[in-house]
Amino acid sequence: MVENLIKEVRHPHIENSDIRLREICNNRAKELYGENIPEKIAKRIEWEISAIYKMEISFVFILLKELMAKNNLTGADIMMRGFSGGSLVMYLCGITNYNPMEFELTPYFTFGLEKDKWNDIELNVPSSLEEQINSSCKIPEGIDYYTADKKMHKLKFIPHEEVELAYNLSRRLDIDSKQIKLNDTDILSLFSSPNALGITSDDIEGVKYGVLGLPGFKFSLPMDMLDYIKINSFDDFIKLQGMLHGTDTWFGNAKNLLREGKKLCDTIATREDVFEYLLMKGLSKKDAYRITEQVRKGKGVSTDDEKLMKVNDVPEWYINSCDKIRYLFTRTHCISYAMNFWKLAYIKIHYPKEFYEEYFKVYKFDGLNEAISNGYEAFLEYVNNREKEYEPMEDNEEYHDNYLREEHCVLVAKEMFARERSLI
Repeated sequence: MVENLIKEVRHPHIENSDIRLREICNNRAKELYGENIPEKIAKRIEWEISAIYKMEISFVFILLKELMAKNNLTGADIMMRGFSGGSLVMYLCGITNYNPMEFELTPYFTFGLEKDKWNDIELNVPSSLEEQINSSCKIPEGIDYYTADKKMHKLKFIPHEEVELAYNLSRRLDIDSKQIKLNDTDILSLFSSPNALGITSDDIEGVKYGVLGLPGFKFSLPMDMLDYIKINSFDDFIKLQGMLHGTDTWFGNAKNLLREGKKLCDTIATREDVFEYLLMKGLSKKDAYRITEQVRKGKGVSTDDEKLMKVNDVPEWYINSCDKIRYLFTRTHCISYAMNFWKLAYIKIHYPKEFYEEYFKVYKFDGLNEAISNGYEAFLEYVNNREKEYEPMEDNEEYHDNYLREEHCVLVAKEMFARERSLI
């Protein structure tokens, strides 16, 4: 089926894809909700299906479903980039692993308020499977296609290490993501201390948190953000992800607002934040959506829209925050990344041996890996020699970046050895 589709790249077609897609969605919905599908779910399916038919893109969903089955992937094995995770159809097809209805995600940022929005689909897949996936659809650089809007779009799979780590661990431990609760107190505690790992900050050079080696925390910025953002829930972590990935969402914006005493829930981290806030203030869907699209593209707030917002009691500080933003991610993008973090955090806490073994298979530094395999004393000797030999060179950025990347792995190794010693 996949091979037949790709023979004609520019105008792809799968026979009866519209009918097949509706059958897949209805059958899966009945499995989840029973023969009598709740009205709210049925209406959402129908709304999305009509948008998909309008844009003539049913084949994309069938193609993705078949590619994932062909490569033995589930929705939990990938991370959705951008807006695609907001689609209930994607979830019912098994392409994503979270139900957007459970997060109350609007479909508008996936399909558009008028069912006329479709952008490139990019999926983060395990690094080891990228070549296999691309070869199975016979187009290494992805799939280009024209849709009803006469524009060319792309379906693309991307080289992602953090997905590789989660994929390897899930296969090794046979962990069902459903057993990992989004209110897991041990996972949440990692954002305040490493104590749930059986160690203290002193064991890891004063690092205050237990997030070393977890997605998104290879660099100092997200760690610094935890000094301002107190993560007390999964929703809080989604906020952090949005601010981390957006442009001008944190520095000079949310960071200052939190310092001034504003609540985290009131700050802007995703497109949905703006849209929902404006609806809550009484703006129409059309106005709220238009303003959100302007803000997320970095175009700020027009004079007319500023007047409209003020008439609806939107405070000056919120309008100023909107004006500063240069790009906003969707909440669906942030949820996908956050769920991958949650899975790896759970494994890190409960299966430390497996976590660190797989971590150092994915993040390889030959000298460091060899030292780790030879035990704690050999590791200490390697670290001491490494620090003595390091010479910062302003004109060699690659050398410096590699040193910093390895430095994070050194901290992860120190944490691993500290946890091993705590069990003796």
